[in-house]
Amino acid sequence: MTQRVADVVPIYLLLPPHEIAYVKFVFESYDGVAVVRTLERHAARLVVLAAPDFEAAARAVVRSLVEEGACAETGPPPGFDGDWLGPEEGYRPRADGGVEPLRKGARPPCRQRY
Repeated sequence: MTQRVADVVPIYLLLPPHEIAYVKFVFESYDGVAVVRTLERHAARLVVLAAPDFEAAARAVVRSLVEEGACAETGPPPGFDGDWLGPEEGYRPRADGGVEPLRKGARPPCRQRY
């Protein structure tokens, strides 16, 4: 299974769905400050993963985004297990928060081709 990453500072955000791309773009423009992952696409919950050395810079960006009304800082979603990267390839999440192997030949939902 995926190991937990202990040397990052998670900052959880809640925002309107139409702001997801904007918030990700803002963080990408600050090269190396943080990585942004979408935790819940429909609920528009994101986590900003900052290295401890860049926490102050990441929090300054979050503060600016909050002041302009693009997002709100929250805690982790209810029942969130701290796995920001999702299950390893070949596994899929279960409703109870665990993971299970995919059937042979099945694709993970996030890797389907359109």
